[in-house]
Amino acid sequence: MKPALILLLITSALASPLALANKDRVYYRYLNDEGVPVLNSSIPPQFIHKGYEVVSIRGEVLKVVPPAPDEEEAEKMAQERRAQLEQERYDAVLRRRYASMNDLEVDRDRSLLELENSINILENSLINLRAQIEKQQSQAAAVERGGREVSPEILRHIAILQSEQLDIEAQIRHRREELKEAAERFERDHARMQLLLKPRQLPDNP
Repeated sequence: MKPALILLLITSALASPLALANKDRVYYRYLNDEGVPVLNSSIPPQFIHKGYEVVSIRGEVLKVVPPAPDEEEAEKMAQERRAQLEQERYDAVLRRRYASMNDLEVDRDRSLLELENSINILENSLINLRAQIEKQQSQAAAVERGGREVSPEILRHIAILQSEQLDIEAQIRHRREELKEAAERFERDHARMQLLLKPRQLPDNP
């Protein structure tokens, strides 16, 4: 047979639909129940979660599918994803609330000053209230030293003042906790805004 005719036949065979189909055919490499690698034209469903590789007819790895995470790992990934989404939502709130670091610092100073002023007002009220209680108790003690019985009105007034004292003390503790939490929150927001407003560095051109 002439060389030209042989070349023509080989070329025709390679160009045939069957040859082209075999060229694009892929195989799946996975681990069976015994952990032994298996190469097949399909993969049974029960082995998909273990991960597999898509391999060409020439042995090239076209794609790697990692194993599906176990229950613990899946829960960890879900928690991380929820935390990421929550951070993204909070970042959006910060961007809408503050256009600059100065806006945040002005809001921080104003908010903390308001809380500090409210605490000062309550503390002054508490000082006055304690003075009233001390005065009423001194009057009641003087009555008792005089051999007389303290009137129910004085005792009731003292009880009312003492109840108010407990209420104001509780308010002061609550406002101090608010002040602490607000200061910590503004500190976190300040650090986060610095990161959000930091100019992004563009990759160097090759």
